[in-house]
Amino acid sequence: MALSFFNVWTGLHVQDGAVTDQRPKYQGLTHAFKTIYRQDGILGLYRGSSANVVGAGLSWGFYFFFYNAFKFQAQDGDLKRQLSPLMHMLLASCAGVLTLSLTNPIWVIKTRLCLPDTESVPSHMRYKGLR
Repeated sequence: MALSFFNVWTGLHVQDGAVTDQRPKYQGLTHAFKTIYRQDGILGLYRGSSANVVGAGLSWGFYFFFYNAFKFQAQDGDLKRQLSPLMHMLLASCAGVLTLSLTNPIWVIKTRLCLPDTESVPSHMRYKGLR
């Protein structure tokens, strides 16, 4: 259910109110759930889930890898050496920025997968999955 909530949330965020936009206009979270379910069924609520799973897995993996590498380097290889809270924040921030830089394309793909198809987009150009 959490994945479907984020898909609906993404749909709500991309609404810009443009008159030419053929995407459905959602009046809130409940309306978005109902509209997506009516149009695409239960699977519509899980559009973009594959990118979400890949993105989350890679993001956490990269984050912990980089954080531990930065921490090891800051400790000069001495795992018993204590670091200050400020140093932990700095290292975590660096790991986060690097992780975000590497995984941003996955989140762009996820957002596009979550968007409803419009009739103006030819069927051969519609996103069908992560690949």
